[in-house]
Amino acid sequence: MTATDQEGRLADVHISGDFFIYPRSALSKLEQALEGAPMEAEVLTEVVREFYFREGVETPGITPEVLAGVFLYQT
Repeated sequence: MTATDQEGRLADVHISGDFFIYPRSALSKLEQALEGAPMEAEVLTEVVREFYFREGVETPGITPEVLAGVFLYQT
């Protein structure tokens, strides 16, 4: 997973790795949902949670909190 920090917001979000996401079509939509999100743990977590709920997304073994945290620690 990669992204850049542009003035405190996520940009150029790309998600890849050895994990499962259902439905598979949700991956690019999740990247889009994270574009421009503030680089704050609570906000990113809520963006991911809302996306999972709205799109019916499942990522076995990866919670929304873990996914959001990856972006905070890698940028």
